[in-house]
Amino acid sequence: PSHDTEPYMEMRYNITNSGGSEILLPNINGRVTKDFIDKIFVQVKPLDSINIEQKIGLIKIDVQGMEEKVLLGAKNTILKSRPVVILEEKVPKSNPTDRSAIEKAKNIILSYGYSLKQMVNNDAIYTCS
Repeated sequence: PSHDTEPYMEMRYNITNSGGSEILLPNINGRVTKDFIDKIFVQVKPLDSINIEQKIGLIKIDVQGMEEKVLLGAKNTILKSRPVVILEEKVPKSNPTDRSAIEKAKNIILSYGYSLKQMVNNDAIYTCS
């Protein structure tokens, strides 16, 4: 819709595992498996734009390298509710030595006054200090 200000992005939807769906970033080559249907377009909005009135207790972020954008778009919500924040810390399969997205996300959540409480497999659990 033309009145919307939030961007639409391409998403590859995995029909057998919706958790394997992903926004298609311009710098990632398109790998396709039989489980993916055609690309769809989804509207991307910052969490802060939703204006959630209730106190949030937990935010789980598993967004395949876009953690920085999610954390920046949820800053006011996080600072207001001070939820437990779980960040999946997986390196991209296409570049297993690239920890830059993980490090950026870690620096942002630490700047919000959080500290790492525990690692469970690939999930970093942060709580407000």
